Amino acid sequence: MLIFQERPRDGREVRYLEEFPLNLPEFTLQLADGVVIVQPSTENAAAISHELHSTAIEDRTFTGFRVGDVVTVQGKWQPAAGQSTPLLVDVTGISGADEATLLAEVQAGLQKVRLAKDGLGLLTLLSIVLLVMQLYRQRKGGSAGRGDNQEGPEEWRQTTETAPIM
Repeated sequence: MLIFQERPRDGREVRYLEEFPLNLPEFTLQLADGVVIVQPSTENAAAISHELHSTAIEDRTFTGFRVGDVVTVQGKWQPAAGQSTPLLVDVTGISGADEATLLAEVQAGLQKVRLAKDGLGLLTLLSIVLLVMQLYRQRKGGSAGRGDNQEGPEEWRQTTETAPIM
């Protein structure tokens, strides 16, 4: 495989401080109207998804792409300026899925974020309403937590008995 991600084999636990490198070298992409040189980003982490091939070796699985696979690559287009071959630089993603599938996945992820945002907003609003109600009760009826009975239960009351002097 030319581009691959190393992973633990199914069912195997990840060991302490174990790392799984991504192999994404510079490569040439063959298009219908020519070739493009693909250069991975040196600053941002790259990711691969929808890998087309998988190979298990010992306790690891290698998933990725081979020469001849049809892929979608995410990067910055740099037209050929003084070069015979254009460049795709700062590549941070490569996938075996087409653009429509990738956009649908992004939209589904954004929908989940919207739902979480709306849920957290609703909980925040509810908390504020309950806090305002509690403050209103405290101002209107005295201290909170004692209820409407300001005196408390019978055994809490102090009684002083007085007897007439004879």
